Amino acid sequence: DDLFGQLSNSFADRVAAVDPSLARVQSGRRVATAVAWDDAGHFITVSRAVGEGDDATLTFADGQTATATLVARDDATDLALLHVEEVPEGASVAPAWADQADPPSWPRVGELVLTLGRPDGDTRATVGLVSAVGPAWKTHGGAAVSRWIDVDGSLPRGFSGGVLVGASGAVLGINTRALVRGGTTLPVDTVRDVVERLQTHGTTSRGFLGIRVQSVRLPDGAAADGSEQARGILVTGVKSGSAAADAGVLLGDVVVTVAGQPTENLEDLYGALVGGAGEQVALGVWRAGSAVQLSATPNERKHRGRGRRHGGRCR
Repeated sequence: DDLFGQLSNSFADRVAAVDPSLARVQSGRRVATAVAWDDAGHFITVSRAVGEGDDATLTFADGQTATATLVARDDATDLALLHVEEVPEGASVAPAWADQADPPSWPRVGELVLTLGRPDGDTRATVGLVSAVGPAWKTHGGAAVSRWIDVDGSLPRGFSGGVLVGASGAVLGINTRALVRGGTTLPVDTVRDVVERLQTHGTTSRGFLGIRVQSVRLPDGAAADGSEQARGILVTGVKSGSAAADAGVLLGDVVVTVAGQPTENLEDLYGALVGGAGEQVALGVWRAGSAVQLSATPNERKHRGRGRRHGGRCR
């Protein structure tokens, strides 16, 4: 009969179950949250929480601390992988991660969720409502995110790197304030993909063409046959000796497709070049009223941006 008490106790139980997985991460003046990824001393946090070449101090639920080293980072998703050589005994355990390959594990609009972080010595929690769930999207750095999860309210400071917990108690994803105003959640499958690439390759490289671009509206007939594509990316500069220069890209060209995929903005271009370094890629270009097909072999460029647009930089 005490529905309110049952709900309250359920929330508290969910927090208590995840609490040992969270740590406060501090690097210089930067403070955020980290979550145990596995039982081998790996932790996930946000990229902007750790300075270049800096170690980070992790403070666990029981007050014990440890020094974590940066393994690798992907600024396009604002994720960083840390490693602690010797985690204090009993200080941290990996949480139950949701299996988002299974549709019932996906959060639904209207579900209650918990947002957890450890900005100081204790875990803090907020209760929210899933206000929107959408399809795949790309960050400003061009990283592909498997689905859009929007929770009402803004993410509190220090909660970046913390987790979103569903009704089952499983962790649905990692929260970050850097990619979307007010904060958003990177779902587990996207986090897993980034972490596996960081562990295997030490980076999430993206191909580099060597062009300066801006999005423009396409003239009639410039889109591929049968396409409703309305925009392309205007080439405003070509770096000498770059992959684009070798391919014959000219100032004033409008890139319409990359690898056969419509390219309407910087996010589309970034996404098309993920993992494309060293591999030949087809460029569909609109030049002086005619369609031109080119072939380029992007160079490798490790993304160092902060998940935001950088106008005028080479891509």
